[in-house]
Amino acid sequence: MTGAGIQAIDRLVTRIRSDFSRIDHLHVIGHADPLGQAERNEKLAQDRAQTVRDYIVGKEFTGARLTTEGRGSSEPVVTTCGRKATPASIACNLPNRRVVVVVTGHEAERLEAGLAEISARVGMDIATERLADWSRPNGFSVMAGAAR
Repeated sequence: MTGAGIQAIDRLVTRIRSDFSRIDHLHVIGHADPLGQAERNEKLAQDRAQTVRDYIVGKEFTGARLTTEGRGSSEPVVTTCGRKATPASIACNLPNRRVVVVVTGHEAERLEAGLAEISARVGMDIATERLADWSRPNGFSVMAGAAR
């Protein structure tokens, strides 16, 4: 994990603890860029998700179910980068190397504003979006960029 990624996760854990009245589930999803072999990218994505999950557990985050999933390079956020590993395509693909933490639970009203504040301070390392599935109460997605 990058220093900015660790800081983003630390802020996320702090925010979740203060802004959620009940946390049911944290689902950590790892992603990889499309460079290299698909099998290796699947493993990288799973390892990336597991690393973030382990870090969150190490922060003594308890009371919620924590699961991981690796999605390889199947869901890129940037699709205009080269497919050959050059310094330019590696840099271009940085947003595709990420972890998304989906938080499901009951939240206080301040969470969305807090995530916007974190996003503004970290820049490209973190982004937020509301989940489309409203059958789960107040799910949020947080993305922290990862180094190659």
